[in-house]
This record gives sequence, C-alpha cells and structure tokens, in this order.
Amino acid sequence: SSFFTAFAMAFTNAPPLMSPTRAKMAALGTNPIAMAAPGIKGDSFILDMATTSASLGKIEMQLRKGEPIPEGWALDGNGNPTTDPKVAMEQGSLLPLGGLEPTSGYKGYGLALMVETLCGILGGANYGPYIKKYNSEDTRPANLGHCFVVINPDCFAPGFNERMSNLMNALRSMEPVDPKKPVLVPGDPERAFMKQVDKQGGIRYHTNLIKSLEDIAHQDTLFISFIKRKFSVIMSSGLQKMLTSQRALSGVSVLTAVIRRASHNMAVVPVHEARRFMIESLIAVGTSERHATQLADVLVAADHQGHFSHGLNRLDMYVDDIRKKTTDPNVEPVILKEGPATAWVDGKNGLGPVVGNFCMDLAIKKAKNVGVGWVSAKGSNHFGIAGWYSRTALNNNMLGMSFTNTSPLMSPTRATMAALGTNPISLAAPAKNGDSFVLDMATTAVAVGKIEVQIKKGEPIPEGWAQGPDGKTTTDAQLGFDSRCLMPLGGAELTSGYKGYGLGLLVETFCGILSGSEFGPNVRKWMEETDRPANLDEEPNLGHCFVAIDPKCFAPGFENRMQQLMDYLRNMEP
Repeated sequence: SSFFTAFAMAFTNAPPLMSPTRAKMAALGTNPIAMAAPGIKGDSFILDMATTSASLGKIEMQLRKGEPIPEGWALDGNGNPTTDPKVAMEQGSLLPLGGLEPTSGYKGYGLALMVETLCGILGGANYGPYIKKYNSEDTRPANLGHCFVVINPDCFAPGFNERMSNLMNALRSMEPVDPKKPVLVPGDPERAFMKQVDKQGGIRYHTNLIKSLEDIAHQDTLFISFIKRKFSVIMSSGLQKMLTSQRALSGVSVLTAVIRRASHNMAVVPVHEARRFMIESLIAVGTSERHATQLADVLVAADHQGHFSHGLNRLDMYVDDIRKKTTDPNVEPVILKEGPATAWVDGKNGLGPVVGNFCMDLAIKKAKNVGVGWVSAKGSNHFGIAGWYSRTALNNNMLGMSFTNTSPLMSPTRATMAALGTNPISLAAPAKNGDSFVLDMATTAVAVGKIEVQIKKGEPIPEGWAQGPDGKTTTDAQLGFDSRCLMPLGGAELTSGYKGYGLGLLVETFCGILSGSEFGPNVRKWMEETDRPANLDEEPNLGHCFVAIDPKCFAPGFENRMQQLMDYLRNMEP
C-alpha cells in the first residue's frame, strides 16, 4: 500500500481453530487482520496479526522445539487451559487474543467474529464451523472468504505520511521498561529480522524442523537440496460525589431513585428519569436542547446496555468541559472535503455525539448511493460508546463500524508510559428478525471507566489490566488509575499484548492520522485540569472514523448467514 501512497487492509477467515469465549470446542479461525500505512522515506506501519493469542504455526514451532507454550495460548479437549503444544494441536483449540474471559478474551473472540462477518458472511464464502477443518480429509473446496480495503489518504486531511512518521518515531523514542528491549512499531521486528537474514546469507531453521522435513522427503521420495545439517538453531529470543456536583447546576431537580434491598449500594433509576436528569444538566450549562438530547441519548444507551463506565458516570466530564469552555456545546460540524464514498469533517470542537451522529448519517447516505461510506472527522470530543454509531447503521440494515482515538492511556508494549488511547473498535451487523452482532471494545485490556468503577466499588482490578509507575502490572485500582497506564489487549508481550498495541495504532491511523486531529501522545491527557480560558491548544481535537457498508452490494443472503453463525455459536457446549 505504501507504494501507491495509500493505506490498505486485508482480512481472511480460516479453518476453525479458535474456541469462542466460554466454549469447549473451536468454531472460528485465527482470522487475521492486516494493515499497512505509509510514513515518509520508505518507513511504514505494518500490522499482521491473528485474532487468537497465537497462531497455530507458533504452537507447531514449540512442538518441534520440544518446549511448552505459554499459558493463555490454548485449551485442551475439555476446554481447560494447557501448556502442552501436543495436546493443543491434537485435542484442543486456540484461545482468542486476551486469553480467558477475566483477561478480556471475549474481545479477541469479537474481533474474530468481526473478520468472519467481513469475509465469510459478506463474501458468501464458507464461514465459521462450516469451513473444512485444518489437515482434515475433507475433499470439499476450502471456499474461504477474504476482504480487502484500499484507502486514498488524499481524500482526507493533507499530511498523512508526515503524521504517520511523527507518531511512529515518537513511539520508538519512548523509555522502555527494559533498556535492552526498545519500544517498537508493528513492522519493525520483521524489518529487523529480514536485515539479519540478508546479513547472514540465509534463514536459520531449527534442527527439529529440518529433521521433520527430511522425514517427509524420504517418505515421498523427494530430494530437497537446500536442507543441510550445518544450519544453525533458532534461539528463543464515586457516584455520590458526581451526584453532589450535579446538584450545583441551577434549574436541575435532584435525580430520583429507588433503593432496593436486593442490590447493595445500588440505586434503581427509571431510564426516562436518568435521561431527563442528563438533559436538564446539560441545558443548565448552556447546551441547546437538541444537542443535549443527542448527548443524553448516548449516555443513557450506555447504561441501558450495561456499559456503566460510559453513561451517567461520564456526565460530569461533559459538564466540566462545557463550563470551562473547552467544548462548544452548540456548534455544528462542517464538511471540509467530499467524494462519492468519502468525506472529511471538522467537528469544530463540538460535542462528540453531535459530531458522531452527523458523520455516521453521512456515511450511511453515501453507502446507500455507492455501497460504502467512509467518513473521518477531526476537531471533536469524547463521543461516548462507539457502538451507538455502528448501531445507527444497523438500524438502516447496514453494517456499521466506528472508531475514535482518545487521551493517551495505553502503554505500548515494552514502554513505561502511555502514548495511545483506549482507541475503541465497534462493528454492528444485521441478522434476522431484529437480531444482530454488535462488537464494541477498547483495544486496551479494559476501558479506563471500568477501573473507575472498581475504585468506586472499593475492589481490586484483575492482573493484566493496568501498569503501575514502574511499568509492572498492578491490581491496585487507584494506582492503576493514577498511573494512567492501561495495558493493551493481551496484556504483557508474552501473552501477545503487542497485538492489542497494534490494534490501538490501527485505530489511531484511522482517526488521528487520517483526519488531521491530534494523535497519540499529543492528545490532551485524560481529565486534564485547566481553569484558563479555552484556546486552540486546550481543545481535545479528537479524531473519529465511521464506516457504513450496504450488504446488498455483496453476496445475497447476508442476514441468513449472520443468523446461522450466531445461532451456532450460542448453541455450543459451554
């Protein structure tokens, strides 16, 4: 993609090897995601990752080397974690990126299902458990599905390549936890390895691999001239506080609630009452009723769906930004550049949900005309749950995708400090009779709001959610929140956290780099305190990306296939 000064993505489904979260058996493939984006002077960001914790090939390599696999890579035939590569290969299944459910493995499962939707379901190929199994005697054609996307950055903000290189260089320059292991950008390990191969005059293979290939050659009476024994061996290298602050808003009646004995320290509030309170709170600080309603609808939807980190919990943040004039609550977004399938939008420092609704509506309009709509926005603010916007496309019988960059909260793999946001990904796809697949996930192990919720509940956080100031994982919720250093999906490097880091950088490319907004470490830090009058430097200037896809432009029967796959997954033995 860098050759054509464009950036590109590729996806494929694969034979069933991944066990969905809570299931004992495999039903989805490793379903890789690849993206390449150009910088300057030949530099580039290249992500190529399986949505499982590890690819099957890595387990094969461990088996040939006679070494165990790390915990979190695979399950045995009974659905229990295993470190035996032979058991994993012959009886078990691969775990999704993130591992088990407590360490957010459901996100890796969701990513695999997203890829399956874009490939098998959209393409009309075989999909999920209906793909013939790896190394089976099934003689059917594989009929795999692929998806390819090429984007011309010239349709959006000027200076894409320069911003891409600036971000990559900033990440590479970060202080590492271990001075011997520098912070890298996806694509760097492969470039370094290729240089080493060229320098040594060939590829080093493990002797066990050489032996297995020789055995195959003898069995099939083949002659493989390049295999020699002299090859070297590879070396394993609080709610109450928030409510009190809201009572200070003039003209806002106190939020009414009913306390139920069955729910310790929980207040049950009718949905309409929560919505009313939010709208009145926003109007009280100068927001128009139309814009206040749009924001309140997003917040209520988050709480209604159980995403409490992004609902009423966030109201004080929006009110505070409006009070300090770091957000303009009444401005309207404008289109800066437009094509048949693309648009570049300036949010003018407006409320995130107002900008998001405008952009997704525009993407849907374009998809209705040409099949796909891709809209990138700069100059925005926190837009709430990403799933709100993908669901908007869903309500128009389309696939919807939404992304946003956020304040730097994710520590890149090997780094001691945060440099990327939680950078969420959402996809929604329609099935039959109102059923749907909706993915809405942060590319960190968790969203920062979940750590806030743990603080308010007075409970610790699980291992692998956040780092302390020393760069080591912590279970202290307050320490994790104060350090502002979340771990990427997958956790540490050993458990494939570099994939979550790569996904965060992918979203940053879609949002900050493509739109010309602030990006990476340049984004205003989370809940940054300022009492000064607003100026350009204090505006969050977040970037968003919205995609709408009309499935009617692809293989017929999309909704039927989507429903069949979801029904299969729901009926799997847990």
